[in-house]
Amino acid sequence: MKLYVMTDLEGATGVVSHWDVIDPPGAEYISSRKLLTKDVNAAIEGAFEAGVKEILVNDGHGESRAHGILLEEIDPRARLLRGRRPSELEALDETFDAMFIIAAYSMAGTACGVLSHTFSDSIVNMWINGVKTGEIGFWAATAGHYNVPTVLVVGDLAATKEAVSLVPKIETVAVKEGRSRFSAICLPPETSGRLIKEAAKRALGKVDEIGPYKMQPPLSVRIEYQDAQTADRESKRKGMRRVNGRTVEYQVENILQIF
Repeated sequence: MKLYVMTDLEGATGVVSHWDVIDPPGAEYISSRKLLTKDVNAAIEGAFEAGVKEILVNDGHGESRAHGILLEEIDPRARLLRGRRPSELEALDETFDAMFIIAAYSMAGTACGVLSHTFSDSIVNMWINGVKTGEIGFWAATAGHYNVPTVLVVGDLAATKEAVSLVPKIETVAVKEGRSRFSAICLPPETSGRLIKEAAKRALGKVDEIGPYKMQPPLSVRIEYQDAQTADRESKRKGMRRVNGRTVEYQVENILQIF
């Protein structure tokens, strides 16, 4: 079995504020990277115990100036993709059997969603075929494009609820419960690690039952921005239609063409 692990930083154990994820990094960021790496390693350990033979981890935070996962501390049985990626889920294809999302966060505007946002703070809402979609849904649908099931989501409680709303049989682990956008009741890393490892093994035992999350093409995409200036710029791109002052709409043949 071959596993793809998509990661970010905002949903990791103990991460609750912009100072925890800021780039260029400070002391809080360094601590957050260690916490993220522990979460990822727990998932890797569970996956290998479940019979996985190959794992590719996508470090989805920081890109060119800083990274999320500590390369020197990641489980040596996995490979790590890092740097400025040509696409969000770079190197994902039909050869993978399943995908995990580790350190996930909820879409912009979610009540008590820790560090919630949708790709950037410039986006207020995004709909695909009329379904309000954040990064969890986008990543899961991208995997679904390749018939790869997303079987585990780890993040704050709001993120896990969002995942279940899209994929009802998915396995989840809530490593913290948001009390606001910038505060949460957090599990200790040792507890998170144990729960993540157990969930990883359960998830890989029900890949066929969970199945891929798919959005039927062609896709109608509507994006509401924070301000009219961004919509001004985006509306000038080919195929864009201005819906109102802050919102644009366009159609694509498949999810790979959205960004």
